[in-house]
Amino acid sequence: MNEGPTRGGARGPGTPTMRGGEGGRSGGPSSALLTPGSWLWVVTAGGTALALGFGTLAAIWFLQRPLAIMVLALTIAAALAPAVHWVERRLPRSLAVVAVYLVLALAAALLGVLVFPTVVDQAERMAVRTPELADQAQQWLRERLPVSDASLIDQLLSQVVGLSSSLVALPLEISSSILDIVLIVFLSLYTLIAAPQTRETFLSVVYERSQAKVNHVLDRLVHTMGGYVRAAAITGVIIGTLNYIGLLVIGVNFPLVLAILSAVFEFIPFIGPFIAGALMVLVAFLQAPIKALVTLVFVIGMQQVEGNLVAPNVMHPQTCISPLTTLFAIFAGFSVGGVLGALIAVPVAAALRVLVVELLLPSLRRGKGGEGEEAQ
Repeated sequence: MNEGPTRGGARGPGTPTMRGGEGGRSGGPSSALLTPGSWLWVVTAGGTALALGFGTLAAIWFLQRPLAIMVLALTIAAALAPAVHWVERRLPRSLAVVAVYLVLALAAALLGVLVFPTVVDQAERMAVRTPELADQAQQWLRERLPVSDASLIDQLLSQVVGLSSSLVALPLEISSSILDIVLIVFLSLYTLIAAPQTRETFLSVVYERSQAKVNHVLDRLVHTMGGYVRAAAITGVIIGTLNYIGLLVIGVNFPLVLAILSAVFEFIPFIGPFIAGALMVLVAFLQAPIKALVTLVFVIGMQQVEGNLVAPNVMHPQTCISPLTTLFAIFAGFSVGGVLGALIAVPVAAALRVLVVELLLPSLRRGKGGEGEEAQ
């Protein structure tokens, strides 16, 4: 007798359950379609992700110059962080940062007074004599090579002449962007001053159990981004000084310009030292073949010194990014943003490497190890 009301849904203990089920079904097809894993949910999430991705890329493209300036400022601040920490033992943070920048400014001014006039003079003479030297090289090649080969070498020499002219004009182009340089310096200065407060604010929004890990990742980011700049600068100073002394002893023209170019090319792994050495041998060859041979022996010796002595003691302890990754990052940055893109490519690649190694890979390993470890 109780089966009728129960089946009718008017009475009985099963009524709330049935009503709940009917209510869930009456909530609609739309709620069922938007459940995770449904086709509508996948399409909506995918479209949102694509829109956010393309929007982010468009914002980066339109703001690439301000972002590049900011990345350069952060990289310089990271490179100077150890010096600031050392001075901070004796002075307050703000005074320590100002003291480090004053020392750098005085060193740059002294170097400019001593070196800049000679660099300008040698660069001007090199630019004036470049067409004459190219004509001499072309004439020498025509006398010793077939016409077809000589014409091919002529084209290569014309490209070398254009490259050398661009390299000579590069410091002038960089110095013309005085406003950007001043902005980068002040942004890096303020970044160093506000670094402790910024880190504390960032850690305050992180779970307490994760603060040690996040703090470790931040330390790795600062060390890696600034380490490559410090190592390349120290290596450039050492190699440039040794090249200047060697070229001066050999008697190669424009020794200071060539030495400075060799120091700058230290920021480009693999091919940078070879380009600098080729320029030295070429300039020496246009003076005398015997002098070019001596210069070639000197360049080979310098590369051995750099690879076996300088790099293991200076470059490797400071940076954790591989030379192949550095080379790819420089080429990619130059193709996307020119000289400014090449300057920020290595710090960005170093930061991405830290995030992948410290965050992404451990997360993937935990996921592969099992749900229990991931939940923990």
